[in-house]
Amino acid sequence: MEASRPKRGKSAAFLLLAASCWVGIFTMWSFEYAIAVPYFTSVLGFSAEIGNLMWVAGPISGLFVGPVVGALSDGCRSSFGRRRPFILGGLCFTLLSAILFAGAPYISGKDRPQLARVLAGVGFCTMDLAINTIQNPARALLSDIAAEDQQVLAQTLTALLCGFGYMIGYLIVYSTPYLLSNIVRVYVYGGTIFIFTTCITLVVAKEKAAMEPALPEELAAHVRGVQSIMTSATGFVAKAKAMPSSVRWIAACQAFCWFGWFCFSQIITQFFGTVVYSGVPDAKCFVSGELCQLPSCDACDFRDASTDCDMLCRYEVGVQEGSLGLLCQNIVTMCASFALSVLQKRFEARWLYRVTLGLQALIFLLLALKHDNSKLALGLVALTGFAQAGTQVFPYALMGLTVSDPNLKGLAMGLLTLCIVIPQFIDTTYVGLLGEKFGLDCVIFLGGCYAFLACIATYRLPKSHRKDSMHTNLLEG
Repeated sequence: MEASRPKRGKSAAFLLLAASCWVGIFTMWSFEYAIAVPYFTSVLGFSAEIGNLMWVAGPISGLFVGPVVGALSDGCRSSFGRRRPFILGGLCFTLLSAILFAGAPYISGKDRPQLARVLAGVGFCTMDLAINTIQNPARALLSDIAAEDQQVLAQTLTALLCGFGYMIGYLIVYSTPYLLSNIVRVYVYGGTIFIFTTCITLVVAKEKAAMEPALPEELAAHVRGVQSIMTSATGFVAKAKAMPSSVRWIAACQAFCWFGWFCFSQIITQFFGTVVYSGVPDAKCFVSGELCQLPSCDACDFRDASTDCDMLCRYEVGVQEGSLGLLCQNIVTMCASFALSVLQKRFEARWLYRVTLGLQALIFLLLALKHDNSKLALGLVALTGFAQAGTQVFPYALMGLTVSDPNLKGLAMGLLTLCIVIPQFIDTTYVGLLGEKFGLDCVIFLGGCYAFLACIATYRLPKSHRKDSMHTNLLEG
């Protein structure tokens, strides 16, 4: 299949449908952020520290997936297209992993909790790997379809759909009664949305089939690209020195930004459950001499029976309130994405990126210092939506403008994925311990410091023209 850039731009409506899979992808991500650690600690019986460390396995398994899949999709010669085979395969793999993760207590049986922990851990790790398999081809597919002057528009539409997916996911979590007893129901809803939205992308975003097989030297080039990116995954700093300066600084901003986000997103529902609502995730609630144990028994039904039952119920309520905050965050993200489409006409992309990173740093620091008011905490979490919109738009748009060759697009997007996966891996090795020793507010404060470093790094980003990508209004087409 020959790589080509469309001479004429697509309508915003077409790009929106082609990017539909991002709704399902981020619905699934929202479940991980909102309920993974509470599920590990309160349902499966992991300690809080081990529950947070479970996040390590995901980045380890996904460390090579993003860039390698991006490079392989660049060289794919399937009759189904260049990117779509990886999207379809990732969808199937994600659904199987979700079944294993959410259904672990039922698959193992009530009397084998150790087996349930193993199954859930394997399901969680493989689910991360499967979602990473989809993301880079989906990014590259949209970038292939969009014209040169539509790169920021395409990524802004992606940000809108990511926010919508998050919003749907957190709404499902918040509205599910007896949340920690109904994890399977949550994933059934999410899986249905994931299938539907990904099928829309696969049908709408048609790719031209290869008319001739890849040349031997072309295949060899892609193999070298995969090997190069695998080397960068294990020695990222050394490999970055050989890259162009503009690409290197875009990657640096992405990395610092996500160091900050993973100090926030991995623990925010925990933060609400334990700090804001003063709950205890591992409290032992006994009813008539028997232990009330999730998912078959919910402590909120017996919160008046004992202090321990009340503390466990407070934790569950706090987790759901944290999900409400994340729901509001993503409503703000969607609104902010529209605002960015207007502001992009008057301001440079790098300047807007700098502002959103500054907001991220400020809000994280305020949340860490002022958390005794639950309403204020909810408001601050909601305001992080402005920063999230910038995170989802500007790194990819700047990289799309910097790397215009479609044969290298997958590798470039894979590099940005590395700058998400590596911070996630590093953060998860110490976030649980840091929270255990010094408190979860200390973790969020550290996240604010990381975001401040990302803000400073934007002063080294390449300049972009003010009207290089947003001539078309998001509502046109």
